[in-house]
Amino acid sequence: RERLEAALVAAKEGREDDARSLLEGVLKDEERWCAETQQVPTPDDIVPVLVSAHFLDRAWAQAAPEETPASAPWLKMATNLVAARLSLITAELTAGAAMYLLAPLAYATEVTVGEDHPVTEMVLRLARRRMSTAAAKRIAKKTQDEERLVRALEARDQDPKILADVPVLEKISALRNVALRIGEGNIWGSDIPRAQRAVKLLEQALQLHEKELQNNDHPCLIPELEALSTIASKAGLTFKSRALTYRERALRVLSIIARRYMEVGQLDSAVLLLESALVRHQMELGTSRNRTVVSNSKLFDEWIMQVPEDRRPTVTTESAEEAIGKVVEALTDQPQTGSGMSVETKADLWAKEGLEPLPVLV
Repeated sequence: RERLEAALVAAKEGREDDARSLLEGVLKDEERWCAETQQVPTPDDIVPVLVSAHFLDRAWAQAAPEETPASAPWLKMATNLVAARLSLITAELTAGAAMYLLAPLAYATEVTVGEDHPVTEMVLRLARRRMSTAAAKRIAKKTQDEERLVRALEARDQDPKILADVPVLEKISALRNVALRIGEGNIWGSDIPRAQRAVKLLEQALQLHEKELQNNDHPCLIPELEALSTIASKAGLTFKSRALTYRERALRVLSIIARRYMEVGQLDSAVLLLESALVRHQMELGTSRNRTVVSNSKLFDEWIMQVPEDRRPTVTTESAEEAIGKVVEALTDQPQTGSGMSVETKADLWAKEGLEPLPVLV
C-alpha cells in the first residue's frame, strides 16, 4: 500500500520513471507472493491485472471531481503506466503462442474487476488486437452488422425493407451492444455527447424490450436498466433525474430476481444479490428518503437473520458489481445475427419459475 501511494505521489510530481519503478516493484512482489503461497485461485497472469486495477482505483480516489486524464497530467501518467504494463504482460503471454490465448485472461478480468473498469477495457482492447485473424473478422462483421442495423433504427424515416425481417431481440441486442461500445470510450464521463447518444440507444432498446415482454419490471430488462444506471449518470446534468429513475428501477428488478433465488431455496445467493443491489444503488438514491431503498433494506434485514453468521457475505463495491454482472450476463440475450434459429430466450427460461437462467452466486 505504501509503495502504491508513493507511486501516485511520484506521478503527481511528474517523476514518471520513479512512478513506473515503484509500480513494477509492487507488481513483481505480488506475483512472487501469489506463486509462493498459492492464495489466489485465479490464473497467475491475472495478478498484475488486479494490482493494476487497484492502483488505478487509488488514483481515482485521490483525484478531484473535475480531474480527468485529459485535464490532469498526473492522472494521465498513472493511466498510461498501467496501459504500458498491461501491454507488456500480454505481449509476453502471447510470445510464440496463439494470439487467442488472451481470451481467458480478458474474460477473467471482466468477471473479477468488472466490465466497466478501465483496466478491463485495456485488456479487452489488447486481446482484440492479438486475437486470430478469423476471430477478428467475425467480430468485425458482427460489429458492422449491428451498427448498420442501429443506423437504420435511428433513422427518422425507417426503411421497412431493412427492418421488417429482423427479430426484435436482434434489434435490442444491436442497440445495447453499440451503446455499450460507445460507452467504452467514455469511462470517465469526459465526452458527454457520446454518453447522451449511448443513453438514447439504450432507451430505445429498453422500450422495445418492454413492449416485447409486456412487463416494465421483468427481470430480463436488467441488462438495459443497469447499463442506463451507469451511462446516464455520465451524460450531463440534464440526464441526472433519468439516471436516478433507472437506478431505482434496476434496484426494484434486482430485488425481484433476489426473490426468485429465495423461492428456489438459494438463500445465500438471494442475500448476496439483494445486498449487492443496495450497495450499488442506495447511496445515489438516498438511504432514508427512497421507498424502494427502504423496503428492500427491511427485506434484507429479514433475510440476513436466516443466514448463519459465519456464512454472511461481506459485500464491497467491487464484489457487488461482480455479483450483479453475473446476473446481468445470465439474463442477456445475444442472438446470432441472421441465424434464423429458434432458441429459448432468457424470458422463456425465467417463465419456467425455476433457477434457470440464473447462476448460483454462492
